[in-house]
Amino acid sequence: FENVQSGMVAHNSQAIKFEYNDVTNVVGPLKGGDKIGNMVQFDKVVGAGNSISYNVAENLAGQSSTEDIISLYDSHGTAQSPIMVKGNWIRGGGPSSSGGGIILGDKTGSYQIAEDNILVDPGQYGIGIGGGNNMTLRNNKVYAKPQYFTNVAISICNWSEKQSGPSHSITVE
Repeated sequence: FENVQSGMVAHNSQAIKFEYNDVTNVVGPLKGGDKIGNMVQFDKVVGAGNSISYNVAENLAGQSSTEDIISLYDSHGTAQSPIMVKGNWIRGGGPSSSGGGIILGDKTGSYQIAEDNILVDPGQYGIGIGGGNNMTLRNNKVYAKPQYFTNVAISICNWSEKQSGPSHSITVE
């Protein structure tokens, strides 16, 4: 995939796999579009067998404009088969003041794991959890140089507690 608004958006779906893809320059709104740019967004993806794994994303400054490179929005895996975000290599993000690398529980969600991912200069944040329950961040690496939009490596915050209730069962290791 090259110079795309977004690589894939899966909405109201199940058993979705986005694996072993190369994505260069998620342009988002850069080229006149009004859509926010994601390499992948799972939007209300539910059930077993969901994965965003072993992808390579490179976003070049001035040629791309990403929001969240990987977003799990209001999506729910199962205890036996959590949604996996594993082994992705991401370089470059921004210049959004709110977007970054990988966000689990965007709005809410449950049974999601992000592990063994490497992120270099991914944007405003590196990797995070925005809400929900039974979320795990494990063995991820985030590197970033100072840029005007760079803020934090790991963010854990319940952005929508009024809608989804308190977050719980969060593990960062």
